[in-house]
Amino acid sequence: MHRLSKKLRVLLDFAPFLMVLAVCAILLQMTGTIHLIFVALPLLFMVFGLVFWMRLKERKDRQRGWRVQFSHGHSLTYAEFHEGKWRMLSFGYKRLAGKEPRCLLYFPTSENWGCLPGQDWAKDRRDDIIDRIKGKFNPPRYIYSDAPDNQGTA
Repeated sequence: MHRLSKKLRVLLDFAPFLMVLAVCAILLQMTGTIHLIFVALPLLFMVFGLVFWMRLKERKDRQRGWRVQFSHGHSLTYAEFHEGKWRMLSFGYKRLAGKEPRCLLYFPTSENWGCLPGQDWAKDRRDDIIDRIKGKFNPPRYIYSDAPDNQGTA
């Protein structure tokens, strides 16, 4: 199964290149080489750069062993590579009006941290995890608060 997912990942990495090559072939067939040089080749380089950047970021995160990012909605996701797979915790946040601070990040209290469903791997690691998040999202742009009842972890 792991081998299949690795092959699928390689295939998905090359899918944008194949689409750009198809566009190149269509442009070449329809209009000639000038559109190919000024439209399709820059597009191919942009797609290549994006895929390269994503793979480099994934490698960096895996070497570090954790990553933090804003997710859809009002959720901040902390992921840690634990026992061979990414394990995740979600925290609430609220966007604030004005330039600074930009967001208010909500963390569960020490009492509520132990009650996170299905997150036994993080049970005694509250301070480490919150320190990592605060290191990436630090003041004055971000401020922190204990999570109210309706803003806990997702």
